[in-house]
Amino acid sequence: MWLLDRYLISKYIRMLGITMIALLSIYLTIDFVEQVRKYLKADTQLIDIITYLGLKFPGIIYQLTPLAVLLATLITLGGLSYDNEITAMRASGINLWRITASFLLLPFTLSLLLLTADRSLIPTTNEQAHHVRTTILEHHPKQSLFTQNRIWLRISANTFMNVQLVDLSQSTLFGVSLYQLNQNFVLQEMIDAQELRYDDEQWHLISGIKRRFLDDRKIETILFSQEQYDLQDKPFELQKRLTVKPSNLTLPELASYIGRLEKNGYPASKYAADYYGRYAFPFASLVMAILGISITLLELGTRRKHFARSIGYTLFIGFHYWIIHSFAIGIGRGNVMPPILSGWTANIIFLAVGVFLISRIRQ
Repeated sequence: MWLLDRYLISKYIRMLGITMIALLSIYLTIDFVEQVRKYLKADTQLIDIITYLGLKFPGIIYQLTPLAVLLATLITLGGLSYDNEITAMRASGINLWRITASFLLLPFTLSLLLLTADRSLIPTTNEQAHHVRTTILEHHPKQSLFTQNRIWLRISANTFMNVQLVDLSQSTLFGVSLYQLNQNFVLQEMIDAQELRYDDEQWHLISGIKRRFLDDRKIETILFSQEQYDLQDKPFELQKRLTVKPSNLTLPELASYIGRLEKNGYPASKYAADYYGRYAFPFASLVMAILGISITLLELGTRRKHFARSIGYTLFIGFHYWIIHSFAIGIGRGNVMPPILSGWTANIIFLAVGVFLISRIRQ
C-alpha cells in the first residue's frame, strides 16, 4: 500500500508544481507589465520593480495555493480516471476513500504551512513590499509607523501624534495623544483625548487633558470637553497615512491590537473579521482538495478529457470562493455577523458543497 501512496503522492506533487508555476507565471507576467508601465515613467530603476515583485512573491504563493491545489486535484484524479487506473485500483480491492486519502494529506500539510507563514513571513514581506512601493517606486516619504499596537505619525517638524484606532468612515480617530517638542526636542506640551473628530471642516479634540511642561519644572494641567485643533490634513488625506492594514501585521500582532482595542472599549470588529479570515483562508486548500475529489469521482467512468474542464471548474470555483469570502469579511467588519463566522463562511459553504457531492458518489 505504501508503494501506491508514494505513486499517487508523487504524481500529485508533480502536477501541483506544474499548476503553481503556471499560475505564478500568469500572475507575475501581468503584474510585471503593469508595474513597468506605471513606474518607468517616473525613471524608476528596473531592479526596484523586481525587488518589489520579489517581496510580494510569498504573498502571491499564499493567495494562489488553493487554486493550484484544486486544479492539481482535478487534473491528477481526472488523468487517473481517464487511464482506468482508478478502476484497476478498485478491482484490486482498494476503495475510493483509501485512494483519495493521499489527495488530502498534502493539502492539509500545505494548509498548516500557509498558516505558519502567515504568522510571520508573509506579513513581514507584505510590509517591506509596501515600503518599497510607497518610498522607492512612488517617491512618498514614510510618514507613519505602526509599533507596539499603536500608530505614530509625524504631523509637523516638532509635533507627533499617537493613535489607538483609526475609523475615518466616521471621520474620527480614537485614543489620540499629541506631543509638542521645542527645537531641542524637549517635550513642551502633551495632549491626551478620547477622540479627534472632523466636523464642520475642522478637527476637534473631544474629552481630553492638556499638560504643559513649564520652565520651572511645573506642569500645568487643563481639562477640556471639546477643543479645536489645527490639523491641515482632511480625513481622506489621513486615510492613506494612518490606516492599519491587517495584512501587514503578523497574526500575534493583530490579536494583540484587537485585544487592546476591546480592552479600551473601541470597536474591533473591522480587525477581528480579518483576523479570523486569515486563520480560515489557509484551510481553503484542504476545502478545494475535497471539492476536486468529489467532482472528479462523480464523473468516474465518463471517459472524458479532464484538462479543459478542470481549468473551467477551477476558474468558476475560485472566483465564487473569493467573492463569498470577501463579502463575508466585509459584513463581518461592519459587525453585521460575528467576526469568527464571517471569517469561516466561505470555507463552511464550500466544504458543505463538497460533502454533499461526496454523499452522491457510489462506491
